[in-house]
Amino acid sequence: MVIHSNLLAEGLDDILHTVLSGGDDELLVINPTAETVEALVSVATAFDGDLPTVRVVADDTLLKGVVDDFIVASNAADLVDEGVLSLKTGVGSEENSLIVTEDAVLALVTTDDRVAALATDDEE
Repeated sequence: MVIHSNLLAEGLDDILHTVLSGGDDELLVINPTAETVEALVSVATAFDGDLPTVRVVADDTLLKGVVDDFIVASNAADLVDEGVLSLKTGVGSEENSLIVTEDAVLALVTTDDRVAALATDDEE
């Protein structure tokens, strides 16, 4: 499934499940919030099917804070061990969280009660 339109959901879990189900072999998540990393680990751990390889590039302090939670750290370690997840540091002061698939770039936008993934694609 190629994502050609914006996604709107009540929570990050729904958006992340849709993106993970998209059929891409690899996803790149850039500058996620702590909530996004925690949701990604949770959704990927419970995912029923073949997961794409997910590479996360985030701020060092953010990743350290997220893995302070034992359950999140344990589940993330299992995903890393399976070769599904990679966590890297190196993001500066970018303002938006992005998910990059083979065919689209999604900007995550969160409000009080909704989450949107604004999509753009390369039709070539």
